Amino acid sequence: MRLLLSIILAFFTAPVRAEGDGALFAEWELKASYREDPGGVLSVEKIIQLPTEAWTKVPPKGLNLGFKREPHWFRLPLPPCQAGERLIYEIAYPLLDRLDVWLLGPNGPTGPVTTGDTFPYQQRPLEHIGFGFPYTCGLHQEVIVRAHTTSSMQLPMSIWKAPAFDRHLLTIERPQLLYFGAVLIMALYNFFIYLIVRRPPYLYYVLFVLSFATFQAGISGLGFRYIWPTLPSVNTHIIDKSINCIGIFAFAFTLSFLNASTLTPRLYRFSIWLLGALVAYTGVTFLLPGIIDVRISIVFVTSAILIALSITGHSIAKRKREGYFYGLAWTTFLFGTIALSLNKLGILPRSALTEYSQQVSSVLEMLLLSFALADQMNILRFNLAQSHEKLEKTLQSIEEIVDQKTQSIRSIMDTLQVGIITITSQEFLIEAEYSRHTEDWLGERQLGGKRFPDVFLDRLVLGGDAKALIISALQAIMDEPHENFEFNGFHLPQEARLLTASGPKDIVLDWTPILNHEGRVIRILIAFHDVTELRSLKQEQASQSRKLIRLNQLLSADDMALRVFLIQGRRTLDSMHDSIMGAGEIPLLVQGLFIVFHTLKGESRSLGLTELSDQFHLMEDRLDQVRRDVQKWNAAGMLKDIGTVETLISEFASLYESHIGSLTEERVVPIRQGKLEHWERALQRLTPRSPDESVAHGQLLNDLFHLLYMDLTTYEEKLQNQARRMAREIGKPDPQVLLAGQGIFLSQRLVEQLDHVFIHILQNSLVHGLESAEERKAAGKSTAGLIYIKLARVGNEVQLIARDDGRGVNIQVIREKAMEWGILKADEILSDQKLESCLLHAGLSSREDVGTHAGRGVGMGAVRQFVEELSGRMDLDFAPERDGHRTFALVLTFPAALFPTISMEPLQAA
Repeated sequence: MRLLLSIILAFFTAPVRAEGDGALFAEWELKASYREDPGGVLSVEKIIQLPTEAWTKVPPKGLNLGFKREPHWFRLPLPPCQAGERLIYEIAYPLLDRLDVWLLGPNGPTGPVTTGDTFPYQQRPLEHIGFGFPYTCGLHQEVIVRAHTTSSMQLPMSIWKAPAFDRHLLTIERPQLLYFGAVLIMALYNFFIYLIVRRPPYLYYVLFVLSFATFQAGISGLGFRYIWPTLPSVNTHIIDKSINCIGIFAFAFTLSFLNASTLTPRLYRFSIWLLGALVAYTGVTFLLPGIIDVRISIVFVTSAILIALSITGHSIAKRKREGYFYGLAWTTFLFGTIALSLNKLGILPRSALTEYSQQVSSVLEMLLLSFALADQMNILRFNLAQSHEKLEKTLQSIEEIVDQKTQSIRSIMDTLQVGIITITSQEFLIEAEYSRHTEDWLGERQLGGKRFPDVFLDRLVLGGDAKALIISALQAIMDEPHENFEFNGFHLPQEARLLTASGPKDIVLDWTPILNHEGRVIRILIAFHDVTELRSLKQEQASQSRKLIRLNQLLSADDMALRVFLIQGRRTLDSMHDSIMGAGEIPLLVQGLFIVFHTLKGESRSLGLTELSDQFHLMEDRLDQVRRDVQKWNAAGMLKDIGTVETLISEFASLYESHIGSLTEERVVPIRQGKLEHWERALQRLTPRSPDESVAHGQLLNDLFHLLYMDLTTYEEKLQNQARRMAREIGKPDPQVLLAGQGIFLSQRLVEQLDHVFIHILQNSLVHGLESAEERKAAGKSTAGLIYIKLARVGNEVQLIARDDGRGVNIQVIREKAMEWGILKADEILSDQKLESCLLHAGLSSREDVGTHAGRGVGMGAVRQFVEELSGRMDLDFAPERDGHRTFALVLTFPAALFPTISMEPLQAA
């Protein structure tokens, strides 16, 4: 980076001079030497005393040390000359912050003469864009210079005779002044064009040209001499700030001139970001040292150049004229810069052409860009003229098309089977143009000029308030901004019934505002068409669709469980009427209803009857509100809800019997239970008299039991299907249900009661007990959970034990809920007895939210109620706490008499 900056400044600031231009001794002939002064501690006296070997010779082709912060000392032995002759020692590099010059004679050094580009221009011994120091030949033998600068450290030195030096000043300043004159003329010319056309590329071009001229004025020293000679602070910042401005305006010109927003949209968005960053950075540069500012600026400008080259490539690839112009202009500037570079590197000879190649090429570049802008304006003017011509032809065609369309619209309005009218003004008068079908519907002719309320609104089957609201809405809309239509339009009906000449019709209305040039509503177009038949078809279609959905649910359900549910469900709901009409305590009534509805919801959901389960869920919501506030109890509303569900169940039952079969077939045997029990006892009292009779007797009893009762294998399959359906609705893997027991059968009545019990057991296991597939996998378990149920005879009782392999209930959640409900005190231990009370408490649930399957705090209480109805009892057997959770087994104990048993007397030996 330091080398790059040094080369750039060397190219732009090298003295413009060729061999034989009048210098007495040019820089390559002088035997100068230099020495670095770290810390700036050396004085001129110490410098004079240094031996020759402490100095470094200046190369024959000049010195360029790059960016050095330390001061440097230079010694130049003055060449021989005629005594008394006036000579001038020149340093042809204007960007030196401070120069201290001593002339060393027989009597020691004289001076110093202090100057530099950080001092007012008037302090310079001679008027020169560089630095000139006069001396008299014979009085001085050596020049000593102390130089310090934040720019590149280079001192191109020459010795001149006074007359030749004056000619030399004219030689280097006249071309520069000519260059700046040409640049300013182009800037002024294009600025006047910008004032006329107001196109951004012209303004960016002018600002770019002025920025580049300012940069040239700063590095050449002309700006300090002629424009800001008394402002060294400007001279300090002018170069780095002008570099930033060149980058900003050249890049902005590129994006605007090449139309980059449409040419390369993605690259354009990035370019805008980069341009904004460069503008923001320019404001920060006043706080940064000059050398750091220049380095960062070069990075920004280099990035902008690369992006500009890419955009130019896109433009040329798409054969855009502006792309060719732009590429040619910058290529010209590039060749000029290369020529100057080769000159400074000694590859090309030094001549006026090579020395001024960069400035000549920049003028040509600006001239070509100016031509490109003019060409772009000519193209725009030509395109505008063509567009104007096309517009005239288009307008003429539009007039012809409008005439044709008007005739077509009139024809359509006469044949269109849709009512169309337009109303205007505050009087809501109907305009003359309307569809003839409107007359047929309204039974009137010549509707134009009649009042819309009298002709149309009075025929709508709406209440007086609704019609008044329509009139008020129209009054608020007419002659008002379009926003008023958006605000009041919802008062205008979209559907209504219209009393037509041929009878009432259901219609759909569309209200469309028509605006003037100010955006005010001046008319409203009203279109309406008959949807009576369509609505009837939609209703019929909806009914058929609903019927098919219900039939599919019935066919997908377990047939036996479905028939039992449809029969028992209506009976259960019918029994609720007397409970509701009675004068019992409301909390107890609500709890009882809660258990019934929660059970029926679970059974209907397990069967896939979602319409019914959703209705039961709504009824639970209403009961939950009553449970929180008894004042919200509404017996009539609850009876209405029950009636709605009864109707739904009746519709499902009717659909089943009309498309599937009878609800009383197969296992529902039309024989009294007492008679069946008599046959069973009679068979079991029979004593077989031979082994063959014993086998036949046993088979007969077994067949009778399988006919009249349900075995555990069949019931296990039923529970497995229910669990699978629930798991899929909840979003968990299908669990495995295992039902174990030997020689146990279930009567029909017992099955009905156990169905109620297992609905809640399965729901609790799936919702509260069994984890998600991810949690089970992380815990080292199989993703599918296990629900294990065991039935065993214990004396005169049958014990049912149900458990799952889940993690159990969250003890902390139960504790917090118990304290919230006042069941548990803050310092009280959550014993097994307390934990059981919490789980059985109505409304208390470990689930945070209420779902369709759980969260009401009803399940365990419902299980206990159903068990007690069978004269049984329920206990919870808790396992030790683990990871903040406790599992438990549900232990249900029933009288053994509820479970039919095959009992056979052993055959006695003969």
